Amino acid sequence: MSKLTAKQIEHAAPKDKEYRLSDGNGISLRVRPSGAKSWLYCFRLLDNRTLLQMTLGSFENVPLKEARGKLPELRKLVAQGIDPRTARAAAITQNT
Repeated sequence: MSKLTAKQIEHAAPKDKEYRLSDGNGISLRVRPSGAKSWLYCFRLLDNRTLLQMTLGSFENVPLKEARGKLPELRKLVAQGIDPRTARAAAITQNT
C-alpha cells in the first residue's frame, strides 16, 4: 500500500463530504468539509468483526512522522486484545 506524502497532505482540499486518504496499516488522514485534517487509526479487536477507530490528533498538532510513530504501540495493544482508546483514557486519568 502506498504511503502519503507531505505534498499529498498539503494539497488535500476540502470537499462537500468528509473523506479519507489512507497511509496504510490502519492510519488515514480525515479531511472534513471545513478543511480540518486529523489522523485516524482503524482497527479490529480479537474475535470482533466491528471496525473501530480512534483519533490520533489533528494534522496541525501531530505531523505525519509522529502519527506513523504511534502505530507500533497501537498495533501491540490491539494484538493483546486491549482497546487503545481505553488505554489512552486510562493514561490520561492516571496523569491527572
